[in-house]
Amino acid sequence: KGINMSEWKEYKLGDIANIQTGPFGSQLHKSDYKSTGIPCIMPCNITANLDICCSNIAYISEEDADRLCKHKTQKGDIIYSRRGDIEKCAYISEKESGWVCGTGCLKVCINSEKANSKFIAYQLSTPLLKSWIVGNAVGTTMLNLNTSILSECPISLPSLPTQQKIANILSSLDDKIEVNRRINEQLEELAGALFKSW
Repeated sequence: KGINMSEWKEYKLGDIANIQTGPFGSQLHKSDYKSTGIPCIMPCNITANLDICCSNIAYISEEDADRLCKHKTQKGDIIYSRRGDIEKCAYISEKESGWVCGTGCLKVCINSEKANSKFIAYQLSTPLLKSWIVGNAVGTTMLNLNTSILSECPISLPSLPTQQKIANILSSLDDKIEVNRRINEQLEELAGALFKSW
């Protein structure tokens, strides 16, 4: 309602974002991972709903994080897996700002003068663009994504105010879904406790 589709224009993701490969090779070794420190986002931490799962997240020292400063995340960045389940991406919130984009990931930094990063994250998670990404990935046994492929991903943009309006609506819906999910979890726990007491 109130959105004029005629104002939408076609772009490529590379037109509105800087896309960077996470650290690889000698930049970050398995021995660099710690039990505490700065969280390092790996493909396994990217969930299906734009979130980061922290249950098995790796950590690196502050010194290593500073050394890899160009891989640090900022609010509004989008993180992709380079291998395997390449359909999923995660939106970096205030909470994950300052973490590190890890090995096996790509960091997408949206130009805020051209696009709203949350709007882009929602668009990238649509079935249409997920299908495009899978269809354009390379590899047979395991799909691979790189900066060149992701840069060519087609993006449709309305004006910035319209992008903001759409992102706000979708974020509000996500918040309601999360509240309902937590209520359902609590009800399941309560039902389980009642069943055991019987």
